[in-house]
Amino acid sequence: MSPETFKQVWEIYERAFPKEEKRALKQQQALFTNKQYKVFPYFDESHTEVLGFITLWELPTFTFWEHLAVKETCRGQGIGSRIIENTRKISSGKIIFEVELPETIVAQRRIRLYERLGFHLNAYPYLQPPYQPETSGVAMHIMSYPNPLSPEEFAEVKNELYKEVYHYNR
Repeated sequence: MSPETFKQVWEIYERAFPKEEKRALKQQQALFTNKQYKVFPYFDESHTEVLGFITLWELPTFTFWEHLAVKETCRGQGIGSRIIENTRKISSGKIIFEVELPETIVAQRRIRLYERLGFHLNAYPYLQPPYQPETSGVAMHIMSYPNPLSPEEFAEVKNELYKEVYHYNR
């Protein structure tokens, strides 16, 4: 990824996520050496402006979509849905990602969008571990594709995320 592309992705990332749900710049840059971790920017037609992005982890038993965001000025134009559909085509097997609890209208709308795109809400208790020592974990839910998760599958997914992505020991 070019420095200019990373700069645009970072600006979107910084604005889109609260501190508890993102890494510091040095942590994020360090991930580029991890072969399991990938960033896919989504460009405008001229391929100069980043309109959105998705980050993902290719883990042993599933693909974990970690962050998905669209530039503030481009929201509501179907870009997020296109990113999801394009990424789903290149992701093999089971897809997992975290969503906020459905406690706000925005979170409820987001979950409904994902459900319309074929994803399943797994309403098991889940805590996204802290990204940084000074932040706390965030209560969330896991969404999955192509099928809902059984309690056993959910436990396996949670353990793999904690180990591979968060390096979190409960």
